[in-house]
Formats: sequence, C-alpha cells, structure tokens
Amino acid sequence: MKKITCFMFFLLFLGLSSCGEDNTSSEKIFSEKDEIPLYFNIANEYISLGLLDKAREEIDRVIKIDAKNPESYQLLGFIDTLENKSDEAIKNFEKAISLDDKYAQAYHLISLEYIKQGNLEKAKEYLLKLETFNPDIFTLSNLGNVYFADKNYDEAEKYLNKAIQLNENYHTPYATLAKIAIKDGKNEKAIEYLKKASKIKPDSIDSHVTLGNLYLGQFKLDEAQKEFEAVLSIDPDFVDVYSRIAFIYIEKNINLDKAAAFIQKGMKIEKGNELKYLDTLAWLEYRKGNFNKAKEHIDKLLEVVKVRTEFPPTYKALVFFHKGNIEYKLKNKNSAKEYLQKADENGLLDKYSKQSKEILSTL
Repeated sequence: MKKITCFMFFLLFLGLSSCGEDNTSSEKIFSEKDEIPLYFNIANEYISLGLLDKAREEIDRVIKIDAKNPESYQLLGFIDTLENKSDEAIKNFEKAISLDDKYAQAYHLISLEYIKQGNLEKAKEYLLKLETFNPDIFTLSNLGNVYFADKNYDEAEKYLNKAIQLNENYHTPYATLAKIAIKDGKNEKAIEYLKKASKIKPDSIDSHVTLGNLYLGQFKLDEAQKEFEAVLSIDPDFVDVYSRIAFIYIEKNINLDKAAAFIQKGMKIEKGNELKYLDTLAWLEYRKGNFNKAKEHIDKLLEVVKVRTEFPPTYKALVFFHKGNIEYKLKNKNSAKEYLQKADENGLLDKYSKQSKEILSTL
C-alpha cells in the first residue's frame, strides 16, 4: 500500500512538472502572431456592422505585431473605400502590393478605385499585371469593362469573351457586350445578351435598365414597362428610371397617379435636373384634361429647347408634337398647326406622325 502511494505521488509530481514544462513550451509555440487571424476576424465582423473605427483598432493590433502583413493594408484600404477616402485607399492597396506583389485582391481593389477616379490607364496597368499571374473571370471581365470605358471596343470584346469562356454563368460580361452591340446598332444581339445576363442574375439593375431602354427606343412599351418595374422592385429609390416608367404609364394612359408620384419624387430628388421631367409632366396634365397646366409645363420646356442645341431632333419632335396637341385642345389652331408641322420636320415617330397628320387635316 505504501509502495502504491509513493508511486502515485511520483506520477503526480511528474504531472505537475510536465504541466510546468508545457506552459513554458506553449509560450514558445503560441506567439502573438498566432492571434492575428482572430484580430482579422473581429475586424471583418466590425466592418460588416459598419463599426469602421473599431475595425481599424483591430487592424492596428495586427500591424503592431507584424508590420509586414499585407492583409492589414488591404483591409485598411477597403475601409477607406467605404469612407470615400479614395487617395488613402490607393496608398494602402499600394502598400499591400509592395509587401506581396502577387496579392490578387489588392490589385482588384486598387484597379476599381482608379476606375472610380476616372484614371483608366492606371486601372488598366494594375489589371494587366494581375492578368499575368491571376487571369480569373473577374480580372478578365474588369479588363473588358475598362477597355469599354476607354472606348477600345475591340479589346473590350476580346476580354469579355475570354471571361465567358472561363465561366458562361457570370452575368457582367454579357451586360457590357450588350452595350457594345448597341453601339454597333445590333439591338437584337444586345437584347439576347441582356436576357442572358438577367437570367443569370435577376437582380442586376444594369441589365434591366439597359434592356428597358432598348425596348423603349423600339417603342415596345409593355416590354420596357416590365424591365423598369423589375428595377423598382429591386430598388424602389432608383431615380434614374422614374421619368421613363412615368412616360410609359402616361403613354399607355394607365396608373396616372403612380406616374405623377414618380415625377414629383424624381423632381424633388433631382432638383438640378427637373428639365427631363417637364415633357412627361405636361403630357400627364394633358391626359388628365388639365390643358392650361399642360401648356405651362410644355412652354417652360420650350424656352430651353429653343436656345440649347444638345437636344436630338427626335426629342424635339416629341416635345413639338405634345405642344401642338395641347394647343389644339385649347383651340389655338395656328399655334397647333405650327408645332405639329415642326414635329414632322424633326422626324416624328411614325406612331405619332399619323396622329399629327389627322389633326393637321382638321386645321
């Protein structure tokens, strides 16, 4: 019994000794650097919560431990982009790249920042370097977009098609290829690309807007309405389509109250750009039978159209057509005749030209 007790004490002593040795060795095994992933995880969590100052504090912890960790500067740059500090973001991305010249994410982010700044040459420089060691779908697609923005459409098309060859289920290249097709007058091809993009990513606002504009240009109002309503279902505050969806509703003589709401909301948001709403607003009042109010709006627009030269003939033709119709309702026959004739002279769409000629025949 005594022997057993002594043996147990011996084992306990060894255990205590080994624990002490483990503590010493653990201090050697687990250094401060082992805590870095934890700090990054916390920083990313703070970023997702919008607590950017807190995220910076965690990244600063990492830098104090390891000043040569490129991820620290990439994350700082990303926070800078969230705070719209573009120059600071670029400096941090450059620092990350200087520490790791194959850090793909930093190349992507710095190129996007240069695109936002409008510096396409610098964006291209980083993306072309990135292509040499990481020619993935995002690199190729972004190169295609940069070349498109730089109006080098052949190079853009080359890279966008390369991206599709890597992954035909990535929507972005199709949307840009559609814009190239539109530029070349290949509208049906553009529609094909945009339908593909929308199918892959149903919540792609860019695809729906571009497709809606194409249909509107072809006067396919039902199809255009569907696309613009899809945009608003994704983002009800997407003001860029307010005037267009309002125009469609008014043209089809449906949802006039909704059209009025879009116009008012758009004019409130775009105080410096209310001009684009005046024609639609005038036609809305016309539809409601408020011809004097319609005349006020169309005349305000005409004061600008008469002195500025940037308006295309087709737009002026539609404004003149609306003016002629309003004057006709107000029984101002000479003015109605003058503006309906001007509308035809400026290349009024066939749909409206027929109506214009019918009214002119009565004057």
